[in-house]
Amino acid sequence: MGLTDTAIKRLKSEAKAYRVSDGKGLFIEVSPQGGKLWRWAYRFDGKQKKMGLGRYPEVSLAEARDRHQEARRLLATGADPMVERKIEKVRTSVKLVSRKLSAVQPEQPAGLVASSQDADELIESISPQSSFRTLALHWFHHWKSCKDAKYVKRTRSRLELNLFPTLGALPIDRIEPADVIAMAKAVEARGVQEVARRSLELTKQIFEYGIAHGLMKSSPAAAIRPKLVLQPYKARNQARVKERELPAILKAIDEFTGRKLVKLAMKLMMLTLLRTSELRGAEWAEFDFRKKQWKVPAERMKMGQEHIVPLSRQALNILAELKKLSGKGQYVFPGEFQNTQTMNANAILEALYDMGYKGKQTGHGFRGIASTILHEQGFPHQHIELQLAHTDKDKVSAAELPPSL
Repeated sequence: MGLTDTAIKRLKSEAKAYRVSDGKGLFIEVSPQGGKLWRWAYRFDGKQKKMGLGRYPEVSLAEARDRHQEARRLLATGADPMVERKIEKVRTSVKLVSRKLSAVQPEQPAGLVASSQDADELIESISPQSSFRTLALHWFHHWKSCKDAKYVKRTRSRLELNLFPTLGALPIDRIEPADVIAMAKAVEARGVQEVARRSLELTKQIFEYGIAHGLMKSSPAAAIRPKLVLQPYKARNQARVKERELPAILKAIDEFTGRKLVKLAMKLMMLTLLRTSELRGAEWAEFDFRKKQWKVPAERMKMGQEHIVPLSRQALNILAELKKLSGKGQYVFPGEFQNTQTMNANAILEALYDMGYKGKQTGHGFRGIASTILHEQGFPHQHIELQLAHTDKDKVSAAELPPSL
């Protein structure tokens, strides 16, 4: 039986967020603060996804059902509704910029495809008066040959989300350094400084392509260095709880009711002191259970050197549990829907959020806790750094790995 307006109004907040279904994947999610969000759960390309449909009561029950029905019709055509919505927003932004520039933008030469047309249909003539979007898509089609499919998709997304909203409609012969800086600052304003830096580099590559093909004599991005136009990036210590709070977080992990693989990942992380990315990529072939060692290959380590982790009795017990869950596959921590991929990069962080530790603890923060406690207990600094993979093992004189516990 579906929801009613009366039933929705009666929904009260609880200590944890909860959902009430309206049927066919549509549900309303009530947050601990009392907010009520419409969401739709669906599968696309073998992956479970959730699409937001608005906030109640701004979006009524009837309107939520209409949006849900429209999204289901789109899914039935083979398209991903969430991706299509993002693309539509980007195209709207491009059209708005185009209208603002129409007074100064020269008429496009014959044969050019409209800048809003999809890249897969674009490969047409190009001239110095073409839009930046046209140049970028020509570069993209040239560049993507022999590249990994995921990398290609990610780069195309960066073009659409970061470069095109501000630069897309501008003629390439009219773009000035100030325009490129405005693009980078617009990205930075979203709070993603690293993405802003990457966007600058991507812009430089596109202009270099234009120079190589005789479309321009110089690049308006050539002299722009990130540190001169973007705010200095300040590295921050990863959030972590105090030593006295450890019993509480250990209890919270023990009582975690989410995916068991994520729960065991958090436990193993605290016993091995590995970085989140190094833990997630673990393969069963890396373990030597006879020697009670885990050899992480150099290509998976930040320092670029093979890293040996001694396995304690507790770690071995956790691995025995993991064997029952993923022992038949390649990865110790496979993805939720595809065992040929590793666990989602944010799985541990999201689990900590669910346990109430948002802003208080991250997966990487467990390394900081360990370092502090071990130093306070008098263990040699060089041995701690070695086990955290901060130090070149060849520089640690006579440093031996501790025996398994």
